[in-house]
Amino acid sequence: MTVRKFLGIIAFSILVLILLAVNQSHAANHYIRAGATGTGTGADWTNAWVDIPRYSTNYGIFVRGDNYYYADGNYSGWWTRSQQIDSTAGTTAFVNIKKATIADHGTETGWINIYGDEQAIFTTSIILFNPCFLLDGQVGTGSDSTSVYGFKIDKTVLEAGSSLSIQADSVFVEHFEITTGGEDTEVAARCIAIAGIASNYVTNAQVRNCYSHDSSSQMWSISYTDSSTIENNYFQRLHNITIHGAGIQFTNTNDLIIRYNIFKDIDGTAPLDWVSGTEDSVYIYNNVFFSTSSQYASSNGVITSTSSSPSATNIFVYNNTIYNITGENLGVGFYAGSGNIVKNNLWYNCEQVGIVNATYDYNAYLSSPLRGTMTAETNDIVGTSDPFVNSAGYDFHLTGNAETINKGVTPLIATDIEGNAYDTNDIGAYRYKGTPTAPTSLASTVNRASHGTLTWTKAATGDSTQIYQNGTWIASVPIAIETYSPQNRVAGTSYNYYIVTKNGTDLSGASNAVRVTTPYYAIRRIR
Repeated sequence: MTVRKFLGIIAFSILVLILLAVNQSHAANHYIRAGATGTGTGADWTNAWVDIPRYSTNYGIFVRGDNYYYADGNYSGWWTRSQQIDSTAGTTAFVNIKKATIADHGTETGWINIYGDEQAIFTTSIILFNPCFLLDGQVGTGSDSTSVYGFKIDKTVLEAGSSLSIQADSVFVEHFEITTGGEDTEVAARCIAIAGIASNYVTNAQVRNCYSHDSSSQMWSISYTDSSTIENNYFQRLHNITIHGAGIQFTNTNDLIIRYNIFKDIDGTAPLDWVSGTEDSVYIYNNVFFSTSSQYASSNGVITSTSSSPSATNIFVYNNTIYNITGENLGVGFYAGSGNIVKNNLWYNCEQVGIVNATYDYNAYLSSPLRGTMTAETNDIVGTSDPFVNSAGYDFHLTGNAETINKGVTPLIATDIEGNAYDTNDIGAYRYKGTPTAPTSLASTVNRASHGTLTWTKAATGDSTQIYQNGTWIASVPIAIETYSPQNRVAGTSYNYYIVTKNGTDLSGASNAVRVTTPYYAIRRIR
């Protein structure tokens, strides 16, 4: 029953995305550019609107099925209202709000590439009271907090409330950066809220590839929400000495998927915290939770309910990685409910771990002591070894000698946090990629313009190709590159080369070897 629900949520999300793409193929385009001085019709980049047309100070005017392209610049946020939405194309046709990029900006009329290489920044809140809106910044990935996100919300006035609020069905938000004024501000400001009401749950909200950072309260809140997906987002730096914050705080959520997210330096109650209501069929998998300092601690756990009020039923917690977090109980715990399962999760270097009111097994606790009241698992892994490629550098890929490789059960879904297919049942958010295969077809060319270039065919998987000259390593190039020109060779001298593929800390076998003799004329030409 619950597995069918889970697969149904994913299938429905894919169907909506297909319909959205079909809908956009017949759309009219409108253009918004700060500082535009043309006729202001919104028809092209020369005559762009300087902001979304308004019915009043807050409410924007939109046409369903149309695209609205924003250039770089600063803009006011807006709210939606059904009276100001033209639904001639149908009430389920999407309004598409998009950041213009060099690759996708609609018309070429009046376009200059500098309109699309930075951010469109909203300085006040965006509130979605109406369904079927797509807000797409187009660039910026949730796995990389340093990338440029197309849209950003950075309010000029620090105030309580949410910078972006979703209060209607089928709202998709992608590629946003949102900050709420910084840590320790003593203001209960949230980055994102998905907020239905008891009589009208929000359904099919999808938020992905967003970066939420520097907050002092709950970064996100999700309440009265059904059949929604939170994926590929990055949460970073939440701290307050008086407010117990959370990465995401939940109330009354059903059929919710939380996957492929990174939670870094979240201080307070817990990164994921259910506070009240009924929670049913929530799938939490392939996420990473970690801290860089003891300043960021979790007082109640990593995934938890903080009172006896929430009733948690069928909560599935699989293949998450938790590293270097301090606190009283850094596990998974629910006060009430049933059917909760916790498997394939990896804790390393955490202060204390406990799991409450859940069936649990096949988890790994490495340098992470178990809470005294916790019953041992049949198939757990308890030890002290570091399973990661570079834990100090926060690279949580598994090394070839990690104890957690193929020691779990079948994951909830076939791919890990990076989209790599599981070929073994590894524990944690990242699957072990396996010993890499060697590159092939190593060859060398020598001509009058240089001392020569090595070429090869790269391995199918791996992080880099390592180059060896006369048995000594001389260089490393990214896996996608298939050429290298050795430097500082002596004319008239022979050199032997081979290359290997590197994947994490693992090396493949050697490629075929080539022998190269540098010509004298190359040196004479250079001189």
